[in-house]
Amino acid sequence: MRAASQPHFWCNASPGVRLPAVLRLLDRLVSETDGALATLTVSKGLDLPDRLPAGVSPAQRPIDLRQATEKFIAQIRPQVAIFAGSD
Repeated sequence: MRAASQPHFWCNASPGVRLPAVLRLLDRLVSETDGALATLTVSKGLDLPDRLPAGVSPAQRPIDLRQATEKFIAQIRPQVAIFAGSD
């Protein structure tokens, strides 16, 4: 479990987004923010890449229900959420 003060970014990528650009953004955020981590989820129709930048972990995207999303956010506790694409 990460420390409460450790910065955490959550990014969800949707189909049509340039995933390499999203990975570069997450890599930069993690490497330039002291002690930061990131979680990457993808929408249906987009596959998670085999290799992720250091500090970036994959996770299954929560289903589009309020309770599932609230549980997911409570588990990973992100300070920032990034939604790439228009899903």
